[in-house]
Amino acid sequence: MRAYSYLIALSAGIAVVGCNESAITDYNHPGSFPHDQSYLQTEFSGVMDGGRTVVGSYAIFMSGMGRDLAYFTPSEDRFVKQVTGENPIQNNNFIGTSVWTQLFTTVKGADTLESAIPGMTLSNGSKYSAAQQAGLIGALETIKALDFMYAAETRDTLGVPITNVGNSGAPKPILCNPSVWKSIVAMLTTAKTSLDQAGGTAIPVTFPAGFLNTPSASGTTLTGTQFEQLTLALRGKAEVEYAYAIARAGNGTPDATQLTAAIADIQASGIYSSSALLTPSEAVPEADAGAFHVFSTASGDRINPIFGTVAIDWFLLDGALAQMDTTDARFVAKFTDLGKLSGTENNYTRSDGSPIASAWYYTDLNGSAPVTIVRNIELQFLLAQAELGLGQYGTAANIVDSVRVKVGGLKPDTVPLDFTHVRDFLLREQRVSLIGEGTGDRNIAMREYGLVKTAYTDWDVGGNTADYQSSVIPLPLTEIDARNNVTTCVNQ
Repeated sequence: MRAYSYLIALSAGIAVVGCNESAITDYNHPGSFPHDQSYLQTEFSGVMDGGRTVVGSYAIFMSGMGRDLAYFTPSEDRFVKQVTGENPIQNNNFIGTSVWTQLFTTVKGADTLESAIPGMTLSNGSKYSAAQQAGLIGALETIKALDFMYAAETRDTLGVPITNVGNSGAPKPILCNPSVWKSIVAMLTTAKTSLDQAGGTAIPVTFPAGFLNTPSASGTTLTGTQFEQLTLALRGKAEVEYAYAIARAGNGTPDATQLTAAIADIQASGIYSSSALLTPSEAVPEADAGAFHVFSTASGDRINPIFGTVAIDWFLLDGALAQMDTTDARFVAKFTDLGKLSGTENNYTRSDGSPIASAWYYTDLNGSAPVTIVRNIELQFLLAQAELGLGQYGTAANIVDSVRVKVGGLKPDTVPLDFTHVRDFLLREQRVSLIGEGTGDRNIAMREYGLVKTAYTDWDVGGNTADYQSSVIPLPLTEIDARNNVTTCVNQ
């Protein structure tokens, strides 16, 4: 029997290292767990691991499509040629299938665990309290929404399925971008309602140390109120994406209701702090307030996927490097000039012989460094995007310049206060602030502003090399086959 992508599980780490696929006999009971207190932590940690599994691939795909950096491995050049757009991306089982498969496997795991919580028994035979159950459900709904966000951001206008994921029978339709983000916002609203009910009650699972690093959340136990900081931050991001999805599907104007809601959620999140409070330390992602995928070099755990490919992720030439001040603290925190250190650099060239990689490679401190889910600096730019969409050009520009000066350590930059100049200023500073992280925000913003095809033209060298600029990962062939080639998205 063919193993369709919504009925298989990924068993290896990030796609850039390799993956193995294996069929699951009963997707509704993937581990035959008895769904009681003794297995709750194992099941919950398994759901949280989905994002950790894919974030390395996600970061490489989104960075490559954004013409920022690429993964140069001598054994496989498709990560450069296809992802950056020298060649078209193929909808095979290599590029992006692992991200698709793992995310929907995790979503199904979250749904299965969530349905089991009301009947889950403790060691003394009692049930979890209503507040404890609400905290668990709110956390699971948030993690599930994050997985859908990753999937939606890699597929953009191709859309993703939202309902009936992982169940047998005919698959539900793939939803178009506006409907996807409407569903994700609703999911996070449901999560917030549950977390509000949990309030100050501790969620009865242990979180990795450093998962939520904010002033009001410390240690490995989180209350519903503390966890809600992540939920609000993600809902703010989702509302910005929903507002611009509406614009792209309609008259080009982002939805003001969603942008206003995004501003409120971002500012209410404990991850966000006023731009007046920004500090130079936030140039280093893990030194910023935020939520993070946590990694470890301990036996049996996953190492930081960026560290796992250190000195192989190279900053690209052309437009990206031309925009960079290499003394910027945000750039220095992530990149090392190997050419200056050793006199060598990556010599990969395009098919016409022109160079593609700079001498700068992505460097990370160690294998235990966390990878961003969402952090304060990211929220600054999302807030600026929301203000820009509402016509508040001065407010947006001030937010962006605060990051540039207080975090990057550069001089203030004054731009004309109109849409185009503030937008370009935002995109430039967003790029250096978040490059290589697991956020994908600048590539997403380029799509939202309709700039992908007009801004990314630097692969067309003298007319000898076509520019197949990629902005989405195609749907996997397994998904297309499972749907009998019916993959046109629908709005609901």
